Amino acid sequence: MSSTDMASFQIDPEDRRDFFTILSRFSSGPSSPVRLFRHPDNVFAVYGPDAEMVAVEFYQNSSFARTVNIPADDEDGRDDSLQYINIGPQRVEKFLGMVTCDKKRAVVLYAQSGKEWAARKELGSGDHGSIDEFLFLDAEETSEQSSLVFALSFQAINQGLVVGVAAFDPVMQEFAVCQFADDHRYSCLESIIVEHSPKECIVDNSKPAEDQNLVKLFESRSIPFSLVNKNLFSTASLEHDLKRLLSGNIQQYLVDLEKTVAMKALAGLLHNVGASANDALNGRCSLVPLELHEFMKPLDSNASRALNLFPSISDPNTDSSLFGVLNKCKTASGTRLLHQWIRQPLMSISAINDRLDLVEAFSKDSHLNSTFRDSFLKKVPDLTKLSMKFQTGRATLADCVQLYQFTVHLPLGLSVLGDIFDLHQDDITPLFSTKIIVPLQQINGDFNQFNQLIEKTVDFEAIDRHEFIVRADFAAELMSMKKNKDVILSQIDELANKMDEELSMSGKLKLNYKDGLGYHLRVTRKEEKALRGHRKVICLETRKDGVRFTTTELKALNASYNEISSHYNKFQNTVVEKCLSVVASYCPLIDHCGRILSKVDVLSSFAFVANHSNGYVRPVLLAPGSRTLRLKASRHPCLELQPHVESYVSNDVEMDADRRFQIITGPNMGGKSTYLRQIALIVIMAQIGSFVPCDSATVTVCDRILSRIGAGDSQLRGISTFYAEMLEASSMLRLASKNSLIIIDELGRGTSTSEGFGLAWAISDYICHRLQCLSLFATHFHELTELSFSCSAVVNRHVTAHTSDNHITMLYEVVDGACDRSFGIHVAEIAQFPPEVIQMAREKIIELESVNSANERENDRLFFAELKKLPIDSMSDDDLLRACSSMLDVA
Repeated sequence: MSSTDMASFQIDPEDRRDFFTILSRFSSGPSSPVRLFRHPDNVFAVYGPDAEMVAVEFYQNSSFARTVNIPADDEDGRDDSLQYINIGPQRVEKFLGMVTCDKKRAVVLYAQSGKEWAARKELGSGDHGSIDEFLFLDAEETSEQSSLVFALSFQAINQGLVVGVAAFDPVMQEFAVCQFADDHRYSCLESIIVEHSPKECIVDNSKPAEDQNLVKLFESRSIPFSLVNKNLFSTASLEHDLKRLLSGNIQQYLVDLEKTVAMKALAGLLHNVGASANDALNGRCSLVPLELHEFMKPLDSNASRALNLFPSISDPNTDSSLFGVLNKCKTASGTRLLHQWIRQPLMSISAINDRLDLVEAFSKDSHLNSTFRDSFLKKVPDLTKLSMKFQTGRATLADCVQLYQFTVHLPLGLSVLGDIFDLHQDDITPLFSTKIIVPLQQINGDFNQFNQLIEKTVDFEAIDRHEFIVRADFAAELMSMKKNKDVILSQIDELANKMDEELSMSGKLKLNYKDGLGYHLRVTRKEEKALRGHRKVICLETRKDGVRFTTTELKALNASYNEISSHYNKFQNTVVEKCLSVVASYCPLIDHCGRILSKVDVLSSFAFVANHSNGYVRPVLLAPGSRTLRLKASRHPCLELQPHVESYVSNDVEMDADRRFQIITGPNMGGKSTYLRQIALIVIMAQIGSFVPCDSATVTVCDRILSRIGAGDSQLRGISTFYAEMLEASSMLRLASKNSLIIIDELGRGTSTSEGFGLAWAISDYICHRLQCLSLFATHFHELTELSFSCSAVVNRHVTAHTSDNHITMLYEVVDGACDRSFGIHVAEIAQFPPEVIQMAREKIIELESVNSANERENDRLFFAELKKLPIDSMSDDDLLRACSSMLDVA
């Protein structure tokens, strides 16, 4: 693409006023997302006030932001102006990193469909791990998820509401429905929207537009929504429409038809997507349940960052994130699938065990697995992108050749898979066979005709010359032009040999071909002096690898060759178009093969990690509700790989329904946070089907992992660190169920000690008695360990440290029992505080402890003095207990 194209305004003149109107509806400011528009030829653009920000912050030059005039839409109107800046495809990844990580702003990608612009994808603030996935999704390469259209209907019940959801997938020609009870924060609705990523939501206007919780839900996910007259959600003609649209007898859909709120949503969906008037859909659609619980509920962005699920742009170390540790994938589609799996851990034990069975199969023979990965998977192209190019008419003959090279390579992969399969004749034969071997064998056979077509059509000898052309013997006209090209190529070879003799190069002169230069001659920089002053030499360019030059005669031969090649290409275009249309019919087969191989790639990557680690084991999965977590010698999957860690200290975890709440105390830097994080990561690894870093592991499937880790504020939103803590804790208590896992790393630090402790105690008590889920709480409130006296499910544990002569050595071992002292002064000494500061701190501690002791003694004296005044002999036990409680409250 030329620099002129990159600087030009990408919107056609007749569409500029409408586009300007669309932009004017968007909010702008430092807290709003940056809206990135993808135009044809992969030109990205930012419009409005953010264009100047991009110019100054990214390009470091304000003049890069240009201004275009927007003509008025009538003679009396005023013209407007619009700032814009274009970003080339080679720079967009760096731009996204700057915006999300440096500027802490989200990015929404917009793509055009016809005349309309729609949000296709959002990249959250700091979410650098999703950039590859974000860039992969463009206007023409929209995933199946983004093709979904949702319609929502609501019905109030008691203090809550019932939500009906209907979805339509135009690719699969499938309707899906569900309904569920939800709260007024739309917690369940948010989960299903995150899980299915609709491109648009249609809402019946019985739900007021001022419902800020609903509006915030859509805005936070950058999902366009529209309020539609509730009359259009009438089910009066729904059954008639479904009889016409659905395949099979409508009686088979009775279970779904009884979901009255969902049916209202479906009626509105049929009307708004035009399905009720589209005869092309008659008898071709299906109606299925919209699944809600296939995956673990998604972690929020704070939890994802705290657990280091995905790499940070500021940390080049790939082993610092779970994605980096597990991503040994050899294919682009495998890498994308792994990213999706980490975001969506499974809930189904059978599905998880299917993955684990295949990982175990690949891990049994590490040599065979490595052979399969290096000799086959490494050479697999991005089949998803290839298929999309054929579907959208953007493919070339070169893409056909790339696909052909894969299909002829497929039998090698099948052969190695067969060797792996033979190792498991008695173990997982049906699974390995039905999931991998048999489908790939069928695909390999189905590609036979494709291979014959390419072999009959493509000139493979020309590929060595970087030409992708039709075979000359395909038609007489092509054969004639091919002979003429061969004659010219022979003359070019003779000319090269002649120049080699004239320049006395003794075979050192090379004949090369390069796009833009054509056929030319090249000598090394060392031999360049032989060219000086030679009358025939016309220098083209000088580079590190040598000097490229031509001659008048060679230029003439090049021109003749290019002319014949042009005629050849024009004639073959018709043949190529027919070939591409035939290859496009193989797209379902390419997609199927891509899905299988991407899964195989991820699973073989899991096996590779397990074989090349310090010891990974297959986890045993228990059904939700079992509330058992038993890990022997567990380790943090990322931390143990860091170069500064010589010997990682493993720890056991033993939790069940009777020991479900662990309180972990101990010194700073002692390993409390690491202990919490490694448990959460091991649960995630188990539920995506990976082996885990333990000697043994029994894991109950969790429906959600909720975390309160780290301290952060949001100055732009006026949220302090403490308020952010409270918001996270409130959300955690609201969303958790008995089948969740909660991890809390410190709580209540941003307020007074007494208030902080009170909140920590109350939240812990609520989790213990009300939620009753598996929970771990790392804290410096040692008094919190007394919660074990009021709840038998509380287990106190602490991280160990050795102290001597005012020195502290961290042992990083988590053992039973509460920590009986604090180590803040020791940590301050390690941080090399000035000695006078350390001494003053020690004196203050002694002073405060003496004051507290004096207060306690005075309270005891007052209590016993009042107790002596009571007529104990005449009081009942209940009266005496109430009187003592009252005096204790006063004391």
